[in-house]
Amino acid sequence: MTAEQILDADFLGVRHRLLDLAASLDRAGRANDYTRIVRGRINRLRRDLGWDKLSSVAPGRFTDWLALQHRDGLGERTVNHYIETATAFCNWCVAQGRLERNPLVRVSKARVVEPRVVRRSATVDELRRLIDGAPKRALKYIVAVLTGLRRRELAALQWGDVVLGDVRPHIALRAHTTKSRRADTLALNDEVVEWLAEARPADWQATDRVFDSIPTDRTFKRDLERAGIPVEIDGRKLDLHALRTTLGTLLATSGASIREAMEQLRHTDVRLTTKVYTDPRLLDTHRAVSRLPRITPKPGQQLRATGTYGAEGMGSQSIRSDIRDKVSAMGRNCPVGAVTPDGTAKPKPAASRADTTTYGAAAGVPHPVTERSGRDSNPRYGYPHTAFPVRPLQPLGHRSLMGCNPSRSSNKTCFEARTTLRRSRRLNPAARLD
Repeated sequence: MTAEQILDADFLGVRHRLLDLAASLDRAGRANDYTRIVRGRINRLRRDLGWDKLSSVAPGRFTDWLALQHRDGLGERTVNHYIETATAFCNWCVAQGRLERNPLVRVSKARVVEPRVVRRSATVDELRRLIDGAPKRALKYIVAVLTGLRRRELAALQWGDVVLGDVRPHIALRAHTTKSRRADTLALNDEVVEWLAEARPADWQATDRVFDSIPTDRTFKRDLERAGIPVEIDGRKLDLHALRTTLGTLLATSGASIREAMEQLRHTDVRLTTKVYTDPRLLDTHRAVSRLPRITPKPGQQLRATGTYGAEGMGSQSIRSDIRDKVSAMGRNCPVGAVTPDGTAKPKPAASRADTTTYGAAAGVPHPVTERSGRDSNPRYGYPHTAFPVRPLQPLGHRSLMGCNPSRSSNKTCFEARTTLRRSRRLNPAARLD
């Protein structure tokens, strides 16, 4: 940055640079409220600290001014807002070539210890009393509760945005009127449709405002007091913005899914919907718990039979013991499916019983053991195909047992010889070269 540029920046001063910043924010599509707040904070710093020129912006006086304002009652969050606004202004001046560097880059924020405002949800009875006590503003409160529109969005709402004759009545929000700058769509239920249809004039135009004015927090507080509704309960406040919290709570208690509530409230973070805009004290947890299935029977009530082996609740141990008793009484080789309920075996046809030997404890004939050839790559012992094969399990991939069967004398000798050879190779590595 040259000396001529610095002199030019000082000549124009902070006021002209602030006007350029406001125009830049408007071109970027920022909300009018945000631009107004930024201009108000910079103008206050310019008046209190004498920031007539960009070269007069210094961190020392700025931090002293913040400390003095905090002692006078300025909250920690507001102090941080002033720091963010002043820092962003200096960064914009650096990007525009009006400053060489940001002089406020090392100003640290204050530690926030003050509690955030916690809002509560209004009950259905409180909403009815509020509408009955303020008939002139009843439509505004109905629309605010059942749509979740914010104060500025209610003020910018036009009759052209309200679609009542569609199969699904809705409000088509214009992007530049919303906080998130999105053209969202809000569903309308029958109650709010009836109120809007009754209030819409016969000669309405698309650009006509739905509401001529929006009640302030002071007016809303007076309406609450007139209806006998407490403004604050246990530190939780009920204001006009809390009507959005009321909508989130009503959606949760009516059985709407979290995704549906996020869509109606126009949230992109599920935590904002579930933790901030849902009042847990109004959730019907008793109804949710009452829907849980019963685990133990009621006094004097027996569980109905649902299984094959008797009453409900018969465990796997009882089933296995029942099968084991029936199989031992019939013989080991008798299939389980051939056991009748009285414990006897179903007789085979005469043609199939010819020249057939029955094995098992009932017949008194021992089970024959068939041994495969010793050259078999998978040696094992087993019963005939009519019985369950029994084979001792070995570790999968165990190299010391691959190709050997220690139960046979020849293979046992082979196993011992291989073990001895491996041991000798570990003790004498030179033997591996032989």
